[in-house]
Amino acid sequence: MAVKLETMIDLLNKDLGLEYTAIVQYAQHSGVITGAEYGDITKETKIHATEELQHAITLSEQIGYLG
Repeated sequence: MAVKLETMIDLLNKDLGLEYTAIVQYAQHSGVITGAEYGDITKETKIHATEELQHAITLSEQIGYLG
């Protein structure tokens, strides 16, 4: 069963929204976790935020390509 283009774009946009949410959450977590004992966790949250940003860029490129 083929998925309609409009449905595909709608689903990609929803996924893009979730990626943006994840970016904000990771950024917020890295900002509020303080103390030397949490240094590794803070670094990991920043890494994950960057990964989510790359996902968002990829999704936005695909949405743009599809129209």
